[in-house]
Amino acid sequence: MLLLLLLGFGCAQIKPPPGGPEDTSPPKAMELIPADSAVNVPLFAPIKIVFDEYIQASASNVALSPPVEKFNVKIKHKSIEIDHSGLLPNTTYRVVISTALSDLRGNSLRKALSYAFSTGSELDTLRIEGRVYDSEFSPVGGVRVHGYSTAGPAWNPRKTNPSAITWSGKDGRFALESLPEETFAVAAILDENRDGFLSENELIALAPENYSAGDEIPWSIILFAPDSTPPELISVSTEGRYILKIRFSEKIELGGIRISSKPDVGNFLPFI
Repeated sequence: MLLLLLLGFGCAQIKPPPGGPEDTSPPKAMELIPADSAVNVPLFAPIKIVFDEYIQASASNVALSPPVEKFNVKIKHKSIEIDHSGLLPNTTYRVVISTALSDLRGNSLRKALSYAFSTGSELDTLRIEGRVYDSEFSPVGGVRVHGYSTAGPAWNPRKTNPSAITWSGKDGRFALESLPEETFAVAAILDENRDGFLSENELIALAPENYSAGDEIPWSIILFAPDSTPPELISVSTEGRYILKIRFSEKIELGGIRISSKPDVGNFLPFI
């Protein structure tokens, strides 16, 4: 007699429970470690957020600002844990989770979830608020917003880690919170590849000027595609003996033009 034993193998899948009223509420944070507004937090303290239901998210939906050298996010069932290489002393940190986080039914956060704690005895409490729109003046949610302290070196959205991070809510509103008394440049990035920086073909919005912590940006910032095309040379002409006119396809920032040959008036001509 030949016996056939059929074994079915499969991975257990977490699914929303059947029946009952439809769940339309986003996940709620039930436990924050360290606690919200905690002070004198140890430099190697664990960071963990526990929700009231199973969640769906990716590591790119979670940020800690100011950034730390090593940062690893673990998402499991109802919790998010952040492993880090150590915090700075006397510094206010803010944990931010984007609106991309949802429950198993797809109910996502309406605005970014965030809370702050400090490794010192006081919390920084200032903020900069604003709103992100697209080119048709419709609010855009889920956009990554960076604050760059102007006290540091020149910043570049393609490679500079921001001092503060958040995401816009579904109504386009954002708030960079727990800021020290400094001035910040603000940029919003539609971070499609989720690397945390501005990449090729991604949209960016720039605040028209730098803002002090505590300000509200009076104008909405509009997403646009950055211009990566260099100016084109349109024409070159002379006017008299010593003036050379060079026209480009767009306005350029240049203090002068250096030429390879040396006329009798020197090798540096005024730009007109």
